[in-house]
Amino acid sequence: AIGAVCTDPALEGTERSRPFDRRRSGFMPAEGSVLFVIEREAAVLARGGQVYARIKGYGASLSAEHIVAPHTQNTEMRLCMQRALADAGIPLEEFSAINTHGTSTKLNDHHESRAIGEVFEGFKIPPVAATKSQHGHLIASAGAMEVLGVIGSFRDDFLPAIDRLTAGAYRPDHIVVETSGLALPKPLIKAFDWPAIRSRITVDGV
Repeated sequence: AIGAVCTDPALEGTERSRPFDRRRSGFMPAEGSVLFVIEREAAVLARGGQVYARIKGYGASLSAEHIVAPHTQNTEMRLCMQRALADAGIPLEEFSAINTHGTSTKLNDHHESRAIGEVFEGFKIPPVAATKSQHGHLIASAGAMEVLGVIGSFRDDFLPAIDRLTAGAYRPDHIVVETSGLALPKPLIKAFDWPAIRSRITVDGV
């Protein structure tokens, strides 16, 4: 697991978290904490509360091939996305964005991009974001931190760019390279992974 942490001496600390970039060499540990209260929508409305987002579907999987490394055939990443999509019952063409796990490690970003391509085979892949380029990897809090960013994207109609993509970087058409104003009325896929346990939720804006 320690080998996944970026120690590239050629890069400054602020330059080391670079998901999907060819120079990526590991994740940057970060600190932070986010807590969500999940309620039934009827209960929120009954007490006059504000609905920030809706969980539409959930999927999980586990790879026993390696304790940390992704499955060589992307199996657990593909399965958890497919299960979340099936649970949500939402057609692939209706998704507006994907917020990836995007750790900046060689293996994760390679296998995650392949898994996304497999899930969306025959469909247009929606814009792909990776917010660890802004805040690093919070480990156990990473998923919650990124859901907070997703809610901000729904609220303010923007997708954050993936920072530090350099010339010659891995840039498929769906990677978000510039922060853009983009209405997100449709569901979004959010990834949670650590280390060989994979899960996905589909989240809808309000």
